This record gives sequence, C-alpha cells and structure tokens, in this order.
Amino acid sequence: MRRSIPLLLILAVGGCAGDGFALDCRPASTNWNDPPANRDPEGGDDDDAVADDDDAVGDDDDADDRPTADAATFTMQWLVTPLAGDDDDSADDDDSADDDDSADDPVAGGWSVTGELVTTLWIDVSNGIPDCEQHVRIEGTLWFGPGVLTGVDAPGTCASCTGWFEVDRFEDVSDPTADPEHCSPEWLRETGRDWGTRMLRPADPDEVPPDFGDFSYLALMDRATHAASGLDFAVSADTDWTAAGQDESWDELTMQYWGTGFTHAHPSSLSATAGLDWITTPPEGGSDYLAALQFAFDPVANPHPRPDDANDTRDMEGAYTGEAGFILTLGLP
Repeated sequence: MRRSIPLLLILAVGGCAGDGFALDCRPASTNWNDPPANRDPEGGDDDDAVADDDDAVGDDDDADDRPTADAATFTMQWLVTPLAGDDDDSADDDDSADDDDSADDPVAGGWSVTGELVTTLWIDVSNGIPDCEQHVRIEGTLWFGPGVLTGVDAPGTCASCTGWFEVDRFEDVSDPTADPEHCSPEWLRETGRDWGTRMLRPADPDEVPPDFGDFSYLALMDRATHAASGLDFAVSADTDWTAAGQDESWDELTMQYWGTGFTHAHPSSLSATAGLDWITTPPEGGSDYLAALQFAFDPVANPHPRPDDANDTRDMEGAYTGEAGFILTLGLP
C-alpha cells in the first residue's frame, strides 16, 4: 500500500546567498535564549567549551547550546464562521431580514477565518526532534462556489477549484516566556528562520531574506470534487494524495478529510523557486496552482458535514486543520 500520511513530501532549499533565494548567510544561532549582547556576532557558539559558560560579552558559550534547525513543517488551524452573504442567489431580491440576496455578491456567501499558522522548526525531522514553533495569528476570508476564482477576480487559473481563501491580517504571537516550545520572534527574524511570516507576506524577491507569499491566498478543492476528478496530487508513485488515500490516512487519526489547498506557483513563490511541481501536481491541466495543504476536521468536535456524494455541502464551518504536504529542509546545497 502506498503511503498516505499527511506530511509526505520534501522540498530542499539552501541557506545562503547564491542558491537562488538570496538568504542571509549567517548560520542560525544555536544560542536562542541568550540576550543579544551575549551572542556571538556570527550567530553561533564561538568556542563550544561547555564548562566555560561565562556569558561574557562576545562569548555566548551557553551550556544549553543546541544544533541548528534542519527542517520546517507548516500547519494551519482555522476556525471558520459564516458571514452575511448571498444565501440563495434567487431572482427575487427581496432583501428580507433573513435573505440578503444582493445582486452584486460575486459568489455565494462569505466566511471569516481566524486561527494560526504554526511553523515547526526541527533539529532532526527524520527522528522527530523538534527545535521550536513559530505561531502566527491569522485572520482571513473564505468564499465557496463553482468558478469561485473568477468570481473573486483571483490571480491564476483553477476552474475546478471550489473555494478561495485570502489572508486579511496576521501577527507573530510566538512567546517563549509563556510557552517554552515557542521560538523567540527576535531570533527568528535575525536568522531568517521566520518562515511563517515570510509565507504570509506578499511575495517580495528583493527582500533579504525574501518573502514568498505562498500562504497569503489559497485555492481550495473540496473532497467531493477531488474524488470525482480521480486525481492523485502526488507525483511519486510511493505517496497517495487521492481522495480515497486521504480518507484512509485521516481516518486513522480519527479525523475526516475535507479537501486540498493549492498554492499559486507564481515566479517569486517558494513553490516555484524550490520546485514544488517535482512532488505535487496542479488541480487541472494548464493551472498554475499546486497542491500544498491537506485539510481535515474532527467530526466529533465539528458536526458540519464533509463534502461527499451524500450531500451538497461544499463549504466549511467550525474548526479545521490544514497540514502542508511537504517538509521544507533547510541549509542544504
């Protein structure tokens, strides 16, 4: 049987200028909890003498030094709430209190999203040894419906997509003083490891390090549409990103597969720069979107029906998890 667990694919990016990313060449500081004045100017432990933990300025030399993170994974946590919108698109625009039905609604409804993008940095992802987590609070808006990308005037092409998400605002809320598993926001920025915010900010290849914007907006395809297409969004024959494969893998976690999120692989995106098309596929021929996130929910905590042949539900309501279907490996040539 082919693997169908959520995190199944690998992207590799280098860590220094000249590798196509123009990243800052400073190595990530292994002395993440030192005050800035006690950190080595190059961002690392300058003599590695464990017994000589003197914390002198210019000699960080902490006894609790740890290796540089070698990988990053991404998880979105969404709480989806319906907004007032065009609930039936009927011809009789009666403007009654329970039916706004305005003629200028581009697509049915509108849904607000609050939640977090959690980026986990790993010291050794192969052996499951985490470093720390970046937590970025997000607020955004969802739309659903056939041809939704045309309705919201979205960039790129995905006629078969049935949902559209845009980030409206975000804030890094990582706080290691409140939760020791959180990364220090200052350390993340200093070392170019603030991948969460760089994936949410609009793409800017001229920034050092650059912003990519891969998660600043997403196209969505619900499970029923995915199943009807018969597509496998994984390139490798060893992995399974069919609707049936996702059903199986999420069922093992007592969750249900909702559908797939696609990132726009524009020239400045991480997806295009790192070659996501080597490992995932577009939702249809000619589309410049690539499969990136697998969305699922707990049916006990969230009774909103999932999209399948037994109902016409194609939207979201309640709590959902979106797992990136790739592992971003860091600092490799």
